[in-house]
Formats: sequence, structure tokens, C-alpha cells
Amino acid sequence: MHSLAMFGREFCYAVEAAYVTPVLLSVGLPKSLYSMVWLLSPILGFLLQPVVGSVSDHCRARWGRRRPYILTLGIMMLLGMALYLNGDAVVSALVANPRKKLVWAITITMIGVVLFDFSADFIDGPIKAYLFDVCSHQDKEKGLHYHALFTGFGGALGYLLGAIDWGHLELGRLLGTEFQVMFFFSALVLTLCFIIHLCSIPEAPLRDSAEDPPSQQVSQGSSLSADGMHEYGSIEKVKHGGADTELHGGKCSSLSSL
Repeated sequence: MHSLAMFGREFCYAVEAAYVTPVLLSVGLPKSLYSMVWLLSPILGFLLQPVVGSVSDHCRARWGRRRPYILTLGIMMLLGMALYLNGDAVVSALVANPRKKLVWAITITMIGVVLFDFSADFIDGPIKAYLFDVCSHQDKEKGLHYHALFTGFGGALGYLLGAIDWGHLELGRLLGTEFQVMFFFSALVLTLCFIIHLCSIPEAPLRDSAEDPPSQQVSQGSSLSADGMHEYGSIEKVKHGGADTELHGGKCSSLSSL
């Protein structure tokens, strides 16, 4: 269930890859601005990803460190899809002046594409960090394998639905155009996948070890080890802490023998 987020993300990615160019052509975007649409998202990711990643590492929300950011980025993906797939239809219904209609349609579509690209690229980090934080060491490799598997399934289904000519089918006539049909499927798949993903594994909030009394720290450590789970920073503790314990234990045994 945890891997369904990758299914929904890749499904929407495939829809974007299949429909962004037809959408941009339909709103009349100048050819000189095509590269600008694809350039803005990597620039924003380069500038903001380290900052937001650091904030997420130190987040103390009751819901955990990763899930608030996954939820926020998922909502941003939905908003981006709504703008670039439905922006032209909304502007056509609200604006009568042809010149203003063209400007607003291009602006809203570009904002939607950039917002979706940024959110879909950015959300991969919190999803994998969520997996590493809540799974035991034995389950992390299996979780990454399922992530890759569901990524492929999501992309394949997205391209398959995108290849159907919805404009000549009943659903296309009911919803308006094929763009609205694909938004309906994308929003449905993404919402269901992220709800299941966010409810799949509980995430404990981050707390300072200095805030907990020693008795609580001991009980938390014993419960984590009993359940096969590891607290935050457990990888480094296994690498360094375990070796230190063995070293100190060896010294104590040698001193006692003396």
C-alpha cells in the first residue's frame, strides 16, 4: 500500500507527457516559450529542494516528518493538473475578449504545467524518506522494489488511457473534451493512491532525546527493537553505535579479567 503513491505519481506524469503539448498548442502558446515552460520547474527544484528537505528533516508535526509535505505536494499536483487541463475551458467561459482570453489561457496553462512538474519532481524525496523512516532495515529493499514496480505500472496505465480517443466516446461527450476526461481519471487515481499511501504506515513525530526522561528512552528503544522498527537516525546508530558498544564491551571484559 505504501508504494501506491508512486503509482499515482507516475500515472499523472504519463498523462502530462501525453497531453501537455496538445494543450499548449490549443491555447496558442508561442514556440519561443515552449522551452521556458520546461525550464522553470528544474530551476525552482534546484533552489527550493534543499531548503524544504532540511525543514522536513526537523519537522515536529504530530502527523510525522514526511506525511505533511507529501500531502501538500499531492494537493499542488492536483491543482497543477486542474490548471493546465481545464484552464482554457474555464477562461473561455469567463472571458469574452479574444485578446484577454488568449493571454489568460496561456498564463494559467503555463502556471499549471510548472506547478505540476515541480510538485511531481519534488515529492519523490519525501516518499522515499517516509519509507526509510518507518520501515525496518529488512523491509527497505523490498519497499524500493515495490516502488519501482508500481512506478512502471502507473506509467503504463497512464499512457494507455492517454492513447484512447475519448472525444468520440460517451464519457468524452459527457465531460466536455478529452482533457476533462483525463483530468477526471488523474484526479481520481492520484487521490485514492495518496489516501492509501498516507494511511499505510503510522509515522511517529520527531522529538528531542533531551526532552524525554531516561526511563522513556529505554522503554521506547525496547519497544522499537521488539517490533522490528528503528527510530530516526537508526542507520547511523547501527553503523557507529553498534561498533562503539562492542568496543566498550571488549574493553570492559579485558579489564575485568585483569
